[in-house]
Amino acid sequence: MGDDAQQVIAAAEVSATETVAPATPAPAAASEEPKEDKTPKSEGRRSSRRAPKKIERFEYEDRKPTVEWTVPKGNGEMVREMPCAVANLNRFTGSDAILSFVHKVMYGRAGKQKSMKSNVLNFTGVVYEGKFNRLKLEDRIGKFASAEIKQYMDMLDVDRSSKTGDVDKLSLVRRFADWLENPKASGNEPKSKVKAAARKKKREKAAAAADPNAPKRAVSAFFHFSIEMRRKLKEAAGDEKLDFAETAKKVSEAWKALEDKSKYEKLAVDDKARYEEEMQTYVPPKNLPVKKKKKKRKRKVAGKKTASPKKKKKTKKKKKVESESEISESEDDSSSSDDDINLLQESVKQCIRKFIKKHDDVSSITMGMLKQALAEKFGEKVYKENKSFVKSTAVKYLQAAS
Repeated sequence: MGDDAQQVIAAAEVSATETVAPATPAPAAASEEPKEDKTPKSEGRRSSRRAPKKIERFEYEDRKPTVEWTVPKGNGEMVREMPCAVANLNRFTGSDAILSFVHKVMYGRAGKQKSMKSNVLNFTGVVYEGKFNRLKLEDRIGKFASAEIKQYMDMLDVDRSSKTGDVDKLSLVRRFADWLENPKASGNEPKSKVKAAARKKKREKAAAAADPNAPKRAVSAFFHFSIEMRRKLKEAAGDEKLDFAETAKKVSEAWKALEDKSKYEKLAVDDKARYEEEMQTYVPPKNLPVKKKKKKRKRKVAGKKTASPKKKKKTKKKKKVESESEISESEDDSSSSDDDINLLQESVKQCIRKFIKKHDDVSSITMGMLKQALAEKFGEKVYKENKSFVKSTAVKYLQAAS
C-alpha cells in the first residue's frame, strides 16, 4: 500500500473520532422587549394578528328601472260612468274569481287583488298593441263557456237579447268583442232603483186612495161615454127606476155601435193630463191610515180534520262499490258537489251527456271520441285542465246508460 493510501485512512479515522459541539443561541439584547397582542381575544377562538380582508361587492349599474303598469286609454266610455254596470260590480270584491276573469278579458293579464276592481271600473276600451288584434281578442273570449260569457256580459250591462242579434256562442263572442272595443252605457237603470221607484209609486197610490182630498184619477173614453149615456137614459125614464144590469147592457151596445169615438178619446187624454199635473204638486199627509188587504182564510168544514203535512224522511242512498277504481270515482263525486262545480264544468257535463245520448251503442264510445268532441267545442287546453273531471263524469254517465 502506498503512502497516499495510508494518509487517506488516517484522515478518515481522525474525522470519525471528533465530536462537534452544538451551536448555542446568541443571547437576546437587553433593550428588546416582547410585543403584547392588543387585539381582543374571543372566548373559545384562536387569536390572530392578521387583518381581515375587505369584501368588494359587485354592483350592476346598467339595471333597467321597473315600470309600473297603468290602465291603457281606449276609445269608449268609462265603466265607472255606467250606473247599471257599477251597481252590478259593487256586489263583488277583489277576492272574487269572476272579477279576475273579467280583468283578464279586458287587459289580457291577471291583476293585483287590491287594484283589480278599480282597473275594471276604469276600463275605457281595448287597445291593440303589437301583435294583439281583433282575432286574438275573440280567441281570448272564446276560451270561456257560453254561460260564463253571458254572466260577464250581464255584469257589464252588455246587450245580449235575441231581439238585437243571434245568441249562439260565436255571435255572443263577437257582440262582446264589439262592446270591449268601444264600451257604451245601455241606458238602463239599476234594478235596485227600478224596484225602489215601483215601491214609491205604489205607496203614493195607496195614500192617494186613502186621502179624500187627493186628486181624482183619470178615467177612460168608455167611462166618459157611459156617464153621458146614463144621464140620457135616466132623463128618458123619468120617475121609473132603471135596472143596473139592463142599463149597463144598453150602454155597452151603444158604445159598440158608435162609429166616431174621437170626442170621448179626447176627453180621456185631457183627463189624464189633468191627473198627472195635479199629482206632481200633491203631497200626501203624514200618518195617513192605509187600509191593508185582509188575507182570505180557508173555512173549516165540520166533521173534517185538516191533516198536518207529513215530514219526508231523509233516506240515505247506498252506493255499490265493486272495485278500487269505483271507490276513487265515488270519492271524487262526493268531494265535488253540484254547488262547488263552476260554470265551465257544468257546460262540460252537459256536453258529455248529450254526446252519450246520441250513440245507441254505448259500448262503442271511447275516451278518444269524447276527447275529440270536447276539444272541438272547448279547446284542448280546457280538456287537459279538466281531464280527471271528464273521465269521472264520463264513467258515471256510461254506467247509468248501460
